[in-house]
Parts: sequence; structure tokens; C-alpha cells
Amino acid sequence: MPSSVVKEFGYDKTKRILRILFVSEMIYDYLEVPEEIFLAMGTAQSRGFFLNHHIKPHYAFRKIGKRKSIHPLKKNHLKNDKHGKMV
Repeated sequence: MPSSVVKEFGYDKTKRILRILFVSEMIYDYLEVPEEIFLAMGTAQSRGFFLNHHIKPHYAFRKIGKRKSIHPLKKNHLKNDKHGKMV
């Protein structure tokens, strides 16, 4: 089901960074996020609810900027390369 808040997301397994692309085209990195949280978000009925209740209150974040001003997330956001980096 499409989210009204989260457009795309990806995970860097090595750095434990969850990258969220919001529908507003803003990108944020959430730091020190366990892989289990990333996987749970992928199966959540509501990604926006999951983000607001299980990620935002518990993990530090960095605002990266607008999608058009940085390298966009890859379409296949749920896969990692052999080094655990988002592909």
C-alpha cells in the first residue's frame, strides 16, 4: 500500500543508516538503526505510522536535503549489495 508520508526508503547495513525519502522529496538519514527495524518497516501496514512510532522517537537523524539536489535513492530500495550498502 502506498504511503502518504514515505515515498522510498533504503538501508546501509554497514553504517546502520536508514534513509527515508518523504513524499515532499526531502531526504533524512536515521542513524544507528538495527536491520530488524528496517525489515519491519518494509512489512508495516502503515510506513508513516511505523516511522512516527518506532523510528523518530528512538533514533538520531540527519537532514540530507531535497532529492533533486543529491543523488537519488535507487528504485530497488530493499536490496543491499554484498557489502551491505544500499543499491
